[in-house]
Amino acid sequence: ALRGLAALSRASGAKAPPRGRPTPRAPGQARPPVNGTGQAGPQPTATAVRGLEALVRRSDPTAAIAEAKRMTFLFPASGPVFNLLGLALTKAGRFDDAHKAFVRYAELHPKSSAPRINQANVLLAAGRFDAAAKTAAEARALDPKSARAAQLEGFALSKAGRHAAAETAFRAAIRLSPEAPQGHLGLGHVLTAAKRNTDALAAYQAALACDPTNAEAANNVGAMFVALNRLEEAVQVLGPAIEREPGNRMLRSNMAKALRDLDRAEEAIAHIDAALESAPEMVPLMATKISCLNTIGDIEQAKELLARATALDPANVELQIVRSQIDAKGFDSADRDRLAATLADEGLPEKTRAT
Repeated sequence: ALRGLAALSRASGAKAPPRGRPTPRAPGQARPPVNGTGQAGPQPTATAVRGLEALVRRSDPTAAIAEAKRMTFLFPASGPVFNLLGLALTKAGRFDDAHKAFVRYAELHPKSSAPRINQANVLLAAGRFDAAAKTAAEARALDPKSARAAQLEGFALSKAGRHAAAETAFRAAIRLSPEAPQGHLGLGHVLTAAKRNTDALAAYQAALACDPTNAEAANNVGAMFVALNRLEEAVQVLGPAIEREPGNRMLRSNMAKALRDLDRAEEAIAHIDAALESAPEMVPLMATKISCLNTIGDIEQAKELLARATALDPANVELQIVRSQIDAKGFDSADRDRLAATLADEGLPEKTRAT
């Protein structure tokens, strides 16, 4: 027991108390917080916490996890230590373990929204959307001015298919932080799912206005312009974004679709080939290239690429459509039934159906 007390004393940066008197707080030592349970415990020094934070920032979280676990034994009442353990475990993809760490953080600080926000984030990453929405709502109840909590609730509700409630959450996030692109992007995703494309475009444009260099915002604006057949505008938005991020496959994919529909198939193929360098088996890109090859009359190469893509994803909707264009005679009754079922799917974009 005495050795344990000595270890705790050394870890907290203090010497053993002389003759039973309390040791004065050392310079730089974190003040033991009231943790919400009516109990206080030994707390690590500010220097020790900063050291753990530096470990968490490393690309490999292994050392951070080991050190954070060690510190949880020394400082079982330290919320920051459990928070950093949760962040390190999240980085490692150990979402269930991370959630347990954040739960302990919340137990230590029951009146703070921060632990619930981190819980919601890791639940969202783990695909536990209903639980994430509930936890984010708890965070909002603790801090009604938290835009991040409202954003997380919106994303979780959207993933759970509760689009009306998600829209409400995202609009609340935008009211709280109109300059943050995340709320506008989330709202755009919900409106896109509801097929309110014009409203979705406005939301994506608002996100891009918040941050003109945001690749996700530019990509979604471009994609919506393509969906609305405003092709030249799509090219104008996507072009500068690709110059900033030439390796972004989604930007190049949407640019290729816009150029294809503008009858600029060879330019479209150049963008697709650039994207396929880093993802040679990305079937949606291959489908767009097949369509472009068909347009310029290179049927043999289109058929060869179609065979490779079909082997990767036989049920791909876009492949079914391009196959109907270049190999209509090869369709049997089963193929025609599958294509008819695809066209009957209400989730299929109208532009794709028309094609």
